[in-house]
Formats: sequence, structure tokens, C-alpha cells
Amino acid sequence: MKELTAFAALILSAQVLSAQQFDIPSLNAVSIPEAASPAPAAPRAAAEWTIMVYMNGKNNLTGYTVKNLNEMESVGAPAGVNLVAEVGRGNFRAAAGDNWNGIRRYQVVKDGDPRKLGSKMLQEFDADMGDWNHLADFGLWAKQNFPAKHYMLIVWNHGDGWRSRGISYDQATGRQISGVELGRALARMGGVDVYASDACLMQMAEVIYELKGGAGVIVGSEQVEPAEGWDYSYFLKNLQRGQLTAESIGRAAVDAYSSNYGGARDTTISAVRTARLSEFRALTDAWADAAMKADKKAVRGALRFALSFETDTSRDMMDFMALAADEVKSPALTEATAKAAAFYRDNVLIASYAGAGMERAQGLAVHVPNFSFSSAYAELAWAKEGRWDDFVKWLIAK
Repeated sequence: MKELTAFAALILSAQVLSAQQFDIPSLNAVSIPEAASPAPAAPRAAAEWTIMVYMNGKNNLTGYTVKNLNEMESVGAPAGVNLVAEVGRGNFRAAAGDNWNGIRRYQVVKDGDPRKLGSKMLQEFDADMGDWNHLADFGLWAKQNFPAKHYMLIVWNHGDGWRSRGISYDQATGRQISGVELGRALARMGGVDVYASDACLMQMAEVIYELKGGAGVIVGSEQVEPAEGWDYSYFLKNLQRGQLTAESIGRAAVDAYSSNYGGARDTTISAVRTARLSEFRALTDAWADAAMKADKKAVRGALRFALSFETDTSRDMMDFMALAADEVKSPALTEATAKAAAFYRDNVLIASYAGAGMERAQGLAVHVPNFSFSSAYAELAWAKEGRWDDFVKWLIAK
């Protein structure tokens, strides 16, 4: 969801708002009032799964919030599954009859009327949905009120990968959640079994490595998503077809996206495991070391052909590594590429889909800039523990 050009325009518009219009410190300090309709007070027996959807429409995606909720209601939660959503909306164009602003929390239930919401509203308030602490508060609230043996969290909004404006842009405050902060939010809520970004450009090595301690399976797109994002009716139908595990949910999300977009141009999604990401990172470190001993001109030559996404600093990792090995023709780099690719395929990747124009996408992007190195990149766990930042610096140095 969510095209980056619209996202950039949102950031620009937020910058020109006067301080008189938005008192950001006071907005960030908003406390959550009592629920309009109280959340269940009696202890609940733990369900098998609770799926939590953090739907930040406090930006130009407001009009899609009710649409996606109605998609959920058309199917409802599978047996043994709680489905809850926090839905934020801003003062933007929306469908007639849907012009409410602020934040509402719902327990999503099946409802046959596609024109209105039939789910139970549990709370109504306002807060900064670009604050990672508030995302963590939502996860803690959902776990307390809808306990389960397993949890899935979906963050729905604009996305921009590892960068500081990573995901969940709140236009009212001008804030968003970075990749590092997303990892903090998962840690504070006690982690989840499955994390998914219904947002653009989030399935990057840097992001999944940041989240590896907080989620066993991660779902997301290397490429920009269409504005509609996931079709939740496809996704929830897929969940009703068998026993639910973290990996089966990851596959169901990939299959649903593929079914919905049917090979549409420039669409991608993948599901990956995180348990052995440290081993995978060590193999990419070995690849980086081998590359830095090779002819730089030949390695840079791979950048001309490697599959890139919205900006040419985000590239399909396996595609770039293979093309670099082909350009260099070094036995050491060829061997390092083969080892990293085999490990990724056998131990990291669960499932992937790529539409027309993205056929070479293999489910995981990585940062490979042409000209400059961002100091923010050095703050990532991927850079602190690994060698990819050294490789990037070497590659762009004259």
C-alpha cells in the first residue's frame, strides 16, 4: 500500500503544517480514555491464535480502512482464532457515511453487509500511531483481552524499508516507526509468532534481521504494494483450510496475495523464517569479504542489471549476488554465492510470489546504494553484527 510517491507527498505536507495547527508534544502525550464500549472484563480462555491488525489510516489511506475491515467481516475469524483491529482514520476523503476520525478498536466478526461495519467496537480514542510505544501498547492490550497460544501482528500503512520513516506514517503528528523502533515494539509486547507488513518495501534483510528476536515468521513485500494492499477475504479464507502454524499462516498470506493480484505487474510478497538468520548473515558476510577482494568495477557492473524496487538502492539480494558473481568470475565469489543462496532457499525462505516484471524477485531485498552511505544504516543490527555496511562503503568509495 502503498505507493511511495504518495508517501513522500504526505511527508512534505506534514512539514509545512504550522506549529499552531499541531501541538506534537501534547499529541504524543494523549492518554487513552475509557472505552466507549468496554473491552471484555471476564477472563477469557486462551484461543489458539489471536491476529492483531494495526491499521494506520491517519493519512491518505483513510478511505481503504473500512474497505479492508469489510473484507475481514465477509469471512470472519477462523474457528479458534481471535481477530482484533486498531483502526486509525484522519480528516481525509472517505466513502459517504464513513467520515469518522480518530482511533477505534474492534473485535472483528463475520458480517454479510459489505456497506457497513458489523464488528464490535471496543474502544474509541486518539493517539500517535507513528509512535512505536503506541504500537506496543496495542499488542499488549490485545494479548491481555484476547489471550491465545500464538499471535500474529499485521502493520498496515505506507512503508519504506529499513529507513527512519520505515512504516506507519501518522500525518497528524508527522511521525512514523523506523525499522529499529519496530523491533523495539515487538520486544516490548513480548514478541509474536508471525509478523506481517501490509505496506510497501518492507521485506528487506535489514528489517527482518532487526525483527528476528520478536517474530518467528515475517511476511512482506520487496516492492511497492498496490494501494489496496492485501485482500483480507482471500487471506482469511486460506486460514480456514487447515491446521494453523506460523509457517502455514505465512504461506497462506503469500497464496492469498498471489490469488488476489493474479500475476499483476510489479507485485511481490514473501514469507521467511528468522530462526537461522544469524547463520545466513554470516554467509553474506563471507560473500561480502570475497566481493571486496574482487574487481570493484566488475561488482559495480552488476548494479546495472540487478532487480531493483521503488528506488535503485533497494535490490533483490539473491539476484544482485548472483549477477555480481557472474560479472567477477571469481571462484571464491562464485562459491560464496552458491552457499548463501542454498542456505537462503533451504532455511530462510518459506514461500514467495512475483508478478509480471518481477520474475527475478526471490523474496528478500537488501540495501545497495550507488553513491552515498547513510549514517542511520550503521545503527541497524544487520550493520553492527555483520559486514554488509563495510561492503557498501567499499562499493561506493572512489
